[in-house]
Amino acid sequence: MLRPDPKKGMPPKKAKKPIKRTAIKKKYVKGNNNNGKGYIGSVKKLTKKQSKSSGEDIFSAPKTSIVRRRKSTGEAKIFRRILEERGPYSQISGQYLGEGFNPWWFSHIVPKSIAPELRLDERNIILKTPDEHILYENHKHKIRHLPEWEWVFELEEQLKIEINTR
Repeated sequence: MLRPDPKKGMPPKKAKKPIKRTAIKKKYVKGNNNNGKGYIGSVKKLTKKQSKSSGEDIFSAPKTSIVRRRKSTGEAKIFRRILEERGPYSQISGQYLGEGFNPWWFSHIVPKSIAPELRLDERNIILKTPDEHILYENHKHKIRHLPEWEWVFELEEQLKIEINTR
């Protein structure tokens, strides 16, 4: 059981240090929201606002002004060009991938961590369904001997040999 006062003979609790402004990002909502807990995360410095729809008090953390933008890698342009050239079909199963654009459809044969110089090489990027993508990334040993995957592993070996001879 939580006791607000310390036991007899114990010194009083010290006040906690305030959370740094950069650590404050979540909101606290007064009332029976969030499965009866009434909060989202833990926040110290809060500002009070009124909800326009329900009129209840909403306490929110001050907004941080730090915004970091990612540097453009050029992958999106390459992905779109590959999609136009090869069409929205998996190169493994021939399954239709759908309308629009989804980064999950594109898979690097040799990982970017091993060969960053092949990141934008069209030979290193193939179209796959999200399930095929996960299979290739996490279960290569299971698909290595399947006939529809043989050409992918042959291409991977060729690219690795090319990297090692540079």
